[in-house]
Amino acid sequence: MAITNGYCTLTEIKAADALDLADASWDAALERVIEAASRAVDAHCMRRFYVNTDDETRYYGSEDGRLCYTDDLVSITTLATDDQDDRTYSTVWAATDYDMEPYNAAVQGWPYMYLSVAPSGNYNFPIIRRGVKIAGKFGFPAVPVKVRQATLQQAMRFWMREKTVLGSSAMGALGEMRVNMPGLDPDIQQMLIEYRRLYL
Repeated sequence: MAITNGYCTLTEIKAADALDLADASWDAALERVIEAASRAVDAHCMRRFYVNTDDETRYYGSEDGRLCYTDDLVSITTLATDDQDDRTYSTVWAATDYDMEPYNAAVQGWPYMYLSVAPSGNYNFPIIRRGVKIAGKFGFPAVPVKVRQATLQQAMRFWMREKTVLGSSAMGALGEMRVNMPGLDPDIQQMLIEYRRLYL
């Protein structure tokens, strides 16, 4: 199988000293683990870090007509509004009608998170449910280094968890190690703390 929207690679996990899995017979299983770890990171952070190849269309509302909060946004192909509350989205905005905010987000490796009406803009956002229609690219402009490392570590943890189906592993003189803690590993959660979205 191929990895779909994974945040680390098969090569990276096979190179990890903790696993030492040069044999290609494990590749398909490792790819499943990487994809599972990537989606676990998404779920923990309540956002995704990949961008689909094709444009997606999403809908938003505005509370004051000047700002429109969005999902993580990389680029806009088309922005249109429904000014008559009839779901036709007949008003198509030019790129000069709005600003993507925070305006330095892309330079810092972050997505845009809301739109504001440009000073010279011709329109306001309608204050109705689903009044704004956006077609574009959503997610992060690139997978952050900490997200890649967190995914790699979580994937290795998932892999080792398969060998301890009862939740523990013998440690000889050190006794027994528990490996069935809920959620992501605490160190991984700490690594991801700045990327965890606090609202949906």
